[in-house]
Amino acid sequence: MEIFFTDYHDPLFSIIILFLIIFIISFASYWWSVYKHKEEKNQIKNFVKKFESNKDLLEYEIFAKDKNISLESIILIALLYEKQGDYEKAIEIYLMLLERVERKEEKIQIFTMLGKLYFKAGFLKKSETTFLQGLKYYPRNQEALKYLLVIYEKLRKYEKVLEILNSLEELGVDVKKQREYIKALDIITDAKSPYLTKKRRLLELSKESVIVQREVFEFISRREKDIKFKEIEFFDFYKIADLIWYLPKERIFLKDCKNQALFEILSARGISKESKESEIFEFDVLIKLKRSGYERADLGFEYICKECKQIFPLFFYRCPHCYAFDSAATIPKIVKKNGRA
Repeated sequence: MEIFFTDYHDPLFSIIILFLIIFIISFASYWWSVYKHKEEKNQIKNFVKKFESNKDLLEYEIFAKDKNISLESIILIALLYEKQGDYEKAIEIYLMLLERVERKEEKIQIFTMLGKLYFKAGFLKKSETTFLQGLKYYPRNQEALKYLLVIYEKLRKYEKVLEILNSLEELGVDVKKQREYIKALDIITDAKSPYLTKKRRLLELSKESVIVQREVFEFISRREKDIKFKEIEFFDFYKIADLIWYLPKERIFLKDCKNQALFEILSARGISKESKESEIFEFDVLIKLKRSGYERADLGFEYICKECKQIFPLFFYRCPHCYAFDSAATIPKIVKKNGRA
């Protein structure tokens, strides 16, 4: 019996046990990786089947699956179709590439490009599904997360928007303004709260966040005939000068309001004489013209994205071209008056 127990203390026996454990772990790891790889391939096949067209696309399949043709060359062809507006062909090429590529980085790249293309083509649900599938391979993909953010904003899924903002914040992205914007939207669209409760909460939020002031002003303007500017005199009126400019003068109530920027805008319109000048060139010119009796000048507005420099005729919270948030700069332009009162 003693001899039997002595064998367990034999160094050779310990080495054998160690190698046996290493072998079992390596064997299990190998088969687990094989299983995961097979599962990923099945997921991609199911994903492709969900979106593939029934049309005869043999001509694309030949070169998309030909491994003698580089991935970069095939992507270039897909981008060419996309540039020409032939989204269907570009989409089919990307779907076929998903079944061809093996490396994780390549899958992430294709999923991201396909998601962006679906988004560009207006297929928001397909774009959402594609980005979510791609995030399984790389959850820290900021580009995919930012597109999902825009998708959920368009679909008004504000809880999902907040989830994405949390993810981006964990990655070091500053989302404070976007969170405040969504909070204001959430208050406005809350069907259970009465108007006065919404207004009180929105005004409190506006004191902390300039980004929501336009949103709040538009909300109040839709619900109240008479705009009491004393309630909102802490607003940055330069940023909403276009809204003030087009507001009918009979809706403007200035009692006890002492905001200098507001008086400059109204003096430029000719419905106040409180300001004799302004630091804003266009307002200053119009104030002086009005004071001299000249009535044929007016203001028009256009909006430029501070990121991509694209110009738009309407205001935006998120640039329609590059999707940058809070990038709109309001540009006043002196124009000939068209008869507006």
